[in-house]
Amino acid sequence: WLAIFNAAGRIAWGFISDAIGRTPAFVTNFIAQAAVMLFLAKVNTEFSLAVAVSIVGFNYGGCLSMFPSATADYFGAKNLGANYAWMFTSSGVAGLLGMVAGNQSKQWTGSYEPAFIAFACLCVVSAVLAVGLWMQRRRTPSGSPAQAW
Repeated sequence: WLAIFNAAGRIAWGFISDAIGRTPAFVTNFIAQAAVMLFLAKVNTEFSLAVAVSIVGFNYGGCLSMFPSATADYFGAKNLGANYAWMFTSSGVAGLLGMVAGNQSKQWTGSYEPAFIAFACLCVVSAVLAVGLWMQRRRTPSGSPAQAW
């Protein structure tokens, strides 16, 4: 299910980003991901876990489709390879750190709930940072690729 929703998310979020703009798409994605993290903190059935994991996969696939485009928008297509490599690497590092945080949460508290709450907070921070970056780029001279939502 994760793989199916991940693939669907890549397609759907690409269309969503094109339709409403990158920043609103990112903000929506991050807030939806925060909500599902809070939901995961309370999951107690296999079905609810499957639903939550499917949504996580859908949103993660969306990030994988929107991040390259946003990188090209902000740094230019000419620099896409070098800059996106850093973004993709940071995503991998975050995945490893998230696993460590989840394991530490389980070990220290007997539950993954504190880690999921922390992850939800980080998703909200990501949404705020996306809006802040958009506002900063709006102040750039006319013709900037990131001026439009």
